[in-house]
Formats: sequence, C-alpha cells, structure tokens
Amino acid sequence: MKLKIYRENLNQYTINNEVRNILFIVSEISKEYNKEVYLVGGQVRDIILGYKSKDLDFVVIDDAIDFLEKLHTRIGGELRYYKNFLSGSIELKRGINIDLTTARKEVYEKPGSLPTVFKGNLLEDIKRRDFTINCLLVDVRKLPNLEILDFVGGIKDLKNKKIRILHNRSFIDDPTRMIRAIRFACKLGFKIEKDTRISLLNSVEKGYIRFVNEDRIFREILKILSINQKYIGIHMLYAYNLFKNTFLSNIDENTMKYFSIIENDLSLFKKIYSITSESMDLINLLILFHNIDLSYLLELFQKLNIKKKIRKAIVNVKNNYSYINNLINRSRISVVTIYKIIDLVNIEGLIYFAIINFSNNIFIEKIKEYSVIYNKLKFFVSGKDIKKYNLKPGPLYKQIKDQLIFEIITKKAYKKKEQLEILNKIIKESESRDVNDDN
Repeated sequence: MKLKIYRENLNQYTINNEVRNILFIVSEISKEYNKEVYLVGGQVRDIILGYKSKDLDFVVIDDAIDFLEKLHTRIGGELRYYKNFLSGSIELKRGINIDLTTARKEVYEKPGSLPTVFKGNLLEDIKRRDFTINCLLVDVRKLPNLEILDFVGGIKDLKNKKIRILHNRSFIDDPTRMIRAIRFACKLGFKIEKDTRISLLNSVEKGYIRFVNEDRIFREILKILSINQKYIGIHMLYAYNLFKNTFLSNIDENTMKYFSIIENDLSLFKKIYSITSESMDLINLLILFHNIDLSYLLELFQKLNIKKKIRKAIVNVKNNYSYINNLINRSRISVVTIYKIIDLVNIEGLIYFAIINFSNNIFIEKIKEYSVIYNKLKFFVSGKDIKKYNLKPGPLYKQIKDQLIFEIITKKAYKKKEQLEILNKIIKESESRDVNDDN
C-alpha cells in the first residue's frame, strides 16, 4: 500500500479532560528528553467518532521502555513490561490503561505464529497494524496544536464506515484479525470493505485460523462477547464460517438459536432474577460450550485462560445436565423443580436450561411462577434443625428434607416460625406413620 500523508486538526473534536491531561504529561516528557512520541490507534479513532475510551496507546521512536519508566515516575500506577514486544503499560486506579510500544517491524515466520519483533521506523510500525482506522497518529510534541496524521486513508474509512486491511497478507499473518474485523464492524456499526471481505473469506476457506492456539482465539471471542452488539458478532462469526477449524467447530444452528433467545427473549428473566453482567458472561460461555462434551472441555480448560470459578460452574452444569433435563421433561413439573435446579446449578444454570428448553412452555411458566417468591424466600430451617429430632442421615432424613422444601415453597412460608411449624408437622406425621407400621 502506497503511503500518502493526510493531516487533520484533532482539536476540532472533543477530548475528555483525563485523556488531555495524560497527553499534556506525555508531551512534556517527550519535549524534555527530545523523544518522538505519537498517540496511535483506538483512542484517536474514538476521539473522531465521539466515543469515550480510557485506553491510550503510544508509539515511541527508539525506546518505549525508557519513556515508560519516565512516565511512570510522573503519574504512578501499576507498571508492566513486555520486553519481548518492546513495550509496556501503566494501569491507573481510575481505570485508565496506557500502553507504550517501541516503533517496530514485525516478521511472521508462518501463518498464525506470533511475530518476531525488531525495532523499526514510524512507517514500518504503521504497516504492521490491523486496519486503516487503527493507524491514525497524533504527534504529542505539537500540543496544544494537535493534528491527526493519516498515511493509509483511515480518516476516509472512518467517515465511510469501512473496515479495511492494509495488505492482502494481513489475515494470513494474523488470522485472529478476521475475528477482530467482525468485532470492529459490530462495535462501530461499520461494514467490512469488499476486498477485505474477499480476503477474509479466502483465509477462512484455506483454514489459516487452525494455526492459532486456542487461547488466542478464545480471547478474541471474549472481546466480541464484551461489546453491546455481541450477539450480532457471534452470528457474523457463524455466517463467515469462522468457527470452522477451531475448537468451536461444532457450533451449529441450534447454538445460534440459543444466542438469539438470549438477545430477544430473556429480558424478563434478567429483571426478575437480577442477572448481573458477570452472570451473563457465564451464561454466554455455557451456550458457547453447549456442544462440547465434558471430557474434551476439561482438556480445553488446560489451554484456555478462564477463571477457576467460571470453570467450576461450567463443569457443574455439564455434570448435572442429564439429571436436570430429565427433571424438566417429566410430565409433572412444579415450582419445586425450579428450586432444585437453582440449588444444583445456581441462577445462571437455570437460565441456561431455560434457553435450551425454551419451547417447553410448562417449564418456562414454572420459572415465571417461581420468580414471584424467589426474592422473598429465605430458608431459615436447615439440616441442623432436622437433626434436633435425632434423625440419622438416610432415606427418611432426605424424604423429610424434600417434603420440607416442597411445603415451604408451595405454602409461601417466608417466616422462620412458619417454617419450623411445617418441620414439626412433618416430623409428627412421620412418627405417626412409623407407629402405625409397627402395629
């Protein structure tokens, strides 16, 4: 791609005060030590589009690590080094993340491999980037008269709402850019430019993504699941056949249907059961992994960077899958069934089973019915209260506990006194049956 420079005044756009303050400090240091430093990438793009972003990326000509340490001395924060990539970052308490990278050239030995990195000049650094809209630069030394430098037509593509790669080997060098193209298209409401789309489809057909390790693919999919337009993104991945040749190759039309249910039909349940964004993350992963059997999933978990708590919850659902599906598809299902499901796999598990059994009207109605008492119901009576009656653990103990739960729920016994009265009644009836049996 032939590089021609286009300049545009950055000050015509709104820059929030936090970002402007950091630009001022970076500018001061760059002038003091005669360093060539540019704001680059997503922050410039988002300023033009009018979006707020707390991520700032800078490219430093010659040595980003030295500049990073000077900046850290001025602003503090948590400092990290990525010396293999000639870069580092500072994370500030107020949620701002600053990345500094030495201008570099990247060489890919084979499709999907991580690049070998060399120090480079500014133009070489631009050429290694993913899309034209992420190649815009601002020379911070020029503060307060900041201008955007555009070598690749990024401003034009921003205004025309296009996602465009820089060269025809882009998806071969880094196949995760195919997933990224879809994320940016969905997040920004853009279209993938015609030649870029053709290149993407060719790269899918040739299966270059199979050379990328599972965790890199997974991290890119998680980024799609983090945006507001996540379900459009997942459907686009499926439409472009991007799950093919990955560990998610068994995602099918049913999986897409389940994601559509989450998007269009779960608002009621989310409100009733106070589903948090963290809970939705788990539900999305349960659907994503729906067609993966437990043994293979356990192998995958050795390769994927997933929190232990999330892994445990997913495995628990998989372990209880057959039992819960049998409960749901019985001819007689009650609100107590809903309680049992929540007791086994928590609210997130219940919502997952609601999604995959959404055509089961009785089950869905019972979830709605149980929701009326869900936020009011608290179990004051526990196994300790049952043990006070000198009952030994066994079939009778379990029978009494199950009956206790059933009556507390069906009678809407919200107070401790009411629940203890129910327990006492059940115990007396049990003792009475034992006496009659002896006679």
